[in-house]
Amino acid sequence: EWLNNNVATYVVVRPGVSKAQLERDLRAVVQKYVQPDLVAALHAGISDLEAKGSHYRYKPMPVTRIHLYSDLTNEVEPVGNVEYVYIFIAAGVLILLLACVNFMNLSTSRSSGRAREVGVRKVLGSRRSQLVGQFLTESLVTCGLALLSGLLLAGVALPYLNELAGVKVSWSELPWVWLAPGMIGLMAVVGLAAGSYPAFFLSAFQPSKVLKGDLGLRWSRTRRTKGRRFAEDQARGLRGLWIRNALVVFQFTTAVILIIGTLTIYSQLRYMQNRKLGYDREHVVVISNMGSLWVHARTFEDEVLKMPGVVSTTMASVFPTSTDWNIIVFSRDASMSESQTMSMGRWFVDARYIPTLGMEMAAGRNFSPLMPTDSGAVIINETAARLLGFGKPLEHKLYMGTDPRSPATPFRIIGVVKDFSAGSMRNKVKPIVLMLRNQVDKMAVRVRTDDLPRLMAGIEAKYHAVVPGMAGQPFEYTFMDDDFNRLYMSEQRTGRLFIAFAAFAILIACLGLFGLVSYAAEQRMKEIGIRKVLGASAGGIVGLLSRELIGLVVLAVVVASPVAWWLGHWWLRGFAYRMGMEAWVFGVAAVLAVGIAFVTTGVQAMRAARANPVTSLRSE
Repeated sequence: EWLNNNVATYVVVRPGVSKAQLERDLRAVVQKYVQPDLVAALHAGISDLEAKGSHYRYKPMPVTRIHLYSDLTNEVEPVGNVEYVYIFIAAGVLILLLACVNFMNLSTSRSSGRAREVGVRKVLGSRRSQLVGQFLTESLVTCGLALLSGLLLAGVALPYLNELAGVKVSWSELPWVWLAPGMIGLMAVVGLAAGSYPAFFLSAFQPSKVLKGDLGLRWSRTRRTKGRRFAEDQARGLRGLWIRNALVVFQFTTAVILIIGTLTIYSQLRYMQNRKLGYDREHVVVISNMGSLWVHARTFEDEVLKMPGVVSTTMASVFPTSTDWNIIVFSRDASMSESQTMSMGRWFVDARYIPTLGMEMAAGRNFSPLMPTDSGAVIINETAARLLGFGKPLEHKLYMGTDPRSPATPFRIIGVVKDFSAGSMRNKVKPIVLMLRNQVDKMAVRVRTDDLPRLMAGIEAKYHAVVPGMAGQPFEYTFMDDDFNRLYMSEQRTGRLFIAFAAFAILIACLGLFGLVSYAAEQRMKEIGIRKVLGASAGGIVGLLSRELIGLVVLAVVVASPVAWWLGHWWLRGFAYRMGMEAWVFGVAAVLAVGIAFVTTGVQAMRAARANPVTSLRSE
């Protein structure tokens, strides 16, 4: 049956065959074998479909690309998403940049501790290039120690990472042939990049000034451009160091973007979990290995129904949390003409399917075991009713032609079930046709009990006892709410990883603020002493030291918000049903960033404010 695509087909090609060659051969297969069945079923060939923007083709994909690049909804296992790989790489690079920024800020903010060293070295004949080389060497050594520490911490944290990300990675599996040289090269690049600014900054100290205690680096230069005169003057202290301020803004911009990203992911997950699905997934057990019972499946179901704690049962080929279900061509009329045919999902169910899953009828009635003629009837969902265009669906028939050489089979539409979410909410509700069949693929059991383990043990015992020799067959079951959550496993893992990224970013940014407040307090120690002698309060001094840095954090929030809004919309575009970018997300991120920054700066500023002014003024 060339139109039956319910199985995955794996092809081993001969050495030297390219993907383009394989695609060309597959197109020939479609033209030779599939097109006659298409013409018989749809009265349309390949070219007719393509003229209307549709197609029928086989799409080969290398097995090694399936996990990250497949966009199919019915893969053997839930697939990943290469976009998340790029997101995590970008987040890791940003966090590394934050660390580099911190190294620059903390090195330059503590420059007073090495100013006299630089002055003495210059007086004794050291050239600036030698000082630059010394500071870059120190930076490289620091990065080397950081690399060793990082490898050690990675080894300790690897089991936790595997649990967090849902992967199984071991040190022996890593490609050390290129990974080790890559890490060493990255260490060198980071060391030189992070150490360059502090090296050139510190080596620029003038010995005549620093040996007299003048630690402020001051210079001016002029130039003429297009007839206009520009003057650049970097004054003493934090206010004039615009590069350092820009780095602080960059740090907190990154942190705020990660915070907003984390809140957006969890808001979307909460929206999906709380959105009305059209069915009740709570307290439902799905037993998957029913095919092993063969004709005894109904006997097993009857035994389960008698058990205390079992509310109802149903057997079907597909449940709403499944992603693997048949797509069949149906028609509005018996001719199966191209203009009247459409593809819809075909689900085999029993009469207890709709009530057991808590679905609601929009029109008509459910299947009835008391009406044998219901085997020739169908129930469609609201999306299918709209697609068919029947004003009153219950007055019409639906035609299905599974064999192009046989006449189409008519089915009476006896009911319309309200739309329910089938599969992932990344996709819109698809048209679905429910057909009454004695299908024994899977069974759902709605339970109400306080002792679920005991109930499941009893069901398993009946499963193995219903057929002699079944003791060796596995009893496989899941909970429908777990199956639902499994559809969004990648989003849940992404959210957990984003929490870790955001925490690292905030921690690093706060370390930078801590260093800058220390620098500001050190540079203004005598000023703070004079203010205290003249009656300034501790709170006033804290505000004096923190005001400018808090302003930079607020600026970072302003810069980060539109970027995070765009990134959030880009990520949410993959969901057919999604929440918008709500204002509270940006508000919470802003409060967190400003609050954490205020606590960080306040702690260090309070230490400076409580210092005895005699200590800083006794040399005056």
